[in-house]
Amino acid sequence: MENEKELLIALSKGDEKALELFFTAYYKNLLLFAGTYIKDAATCEDITQQVFVNLWEKRAAAANIVSIRSFLLKAVQNACLNELRRLDLKSKYEEIAARHPEIYAQETENYLFFSELQERLEAALRQLTPTQRQCFEMNRLQGMKQKEIAERLDIPLRTVELRIAEALRFLRAHLKTYFNVLVILLNI
Repeated sequence: MENEKELLIALSKGDEKALELFFTAYYKNLLLFAGTYIKDAATCEDITQQVFVNLWEKRAAAANIVSIRSFLLKAVQNACLNELRRLDLKSKYEEIAARHPEIYAQETENYLFFSELQERLEAALRQLTPTQRQCFEMNRLQGMKQKEIAERLDIPLRTVELRIAEALRFLRAHLKTYFNVLVILLNI
C-alpha cells in the first residue's frame, strides 16, 4: 500500500478516512486468514471487525506501526488463538461435566469457580515469557507433541521441554488453589 506511513500518521490523528482505507484494503484478506483458524464465518467476521475497532480505539499509537499488514495479521491471529483457547477450555469443562455429573450438581457455584479459574489461568499465562506461553499452549491446549512444537518453532527440543516445565512450575505456584482442577483440565 503506497503512502502507508502517511495514512498511519493520519489515523493516529483521528482521520476516519485512513481507517476506512485500511479496512477496504485488508478486511477481506484478514477474514480469510481468520478462517484458517476458526471455521465459523460469523466468529471470523466478529474477530476481524473487532481488530479494526481496536485499531481505531488505539489510533494514537498508529504512527508507531511499522507495517499495518503485519500488525493486522498478528492481531487477527492473536484474537483467533484466544477464541480457540476459550472454546477449548469450554469443551474440556463440558466433557468433564458429562463424565462426572456429581461434581457439577451445584452448577452456579461451579460456573463461578470455573469462570474465576479461567480468569486466573489467563492472567497467569500472560505473566509467562512469550516462548514459555507459546510452548505451553501448543502442548497443553492444542495437544501438540513437544517434537512437533520444536519443529514448528524451529527451536531445539530441549528448549521446548524446559519452557513447558518452567510454565508448569509457574502455574503450579500461582494457581495452587486450583491445582487439582487444572490437573484434570490440562493433564498436568
